[in-house]
Amino acid sequence: MKKTIIYSIIILIIVLSLFGASFFISQQAAEKVKENYTGEVSKLKGQLILFKGEKFSPCWVFKGEYANQMTGATFDVYVSLLGTVKKGP
Repeated sequence: MKKTIIYSIIILIIVLSLFGASFFISQQAAEKVKENYTGEVSKLKGQLILFKGEKFSPCWVFKGEYANQMTGATFDVYVSLLGTVKKGP
């Protein structure tokens, strides 16, 4: 019983570590896209999105707002779990 609990905790720690590493790598890729943009953009906030359809493609979406837009237009960057940019603004 103790071994099962210990193994479960170890697996949980590994999964959370991979999840955190994926977020950090993807956030760096989104920040590079933001730096290459000529205008001003607010700080990017990320969330994990699971798309449903032809292909199952989970990815991170980082959103910010354009500083000079009055309409609330968002600066969206879609990044895969491994850090490749799928879609930029």
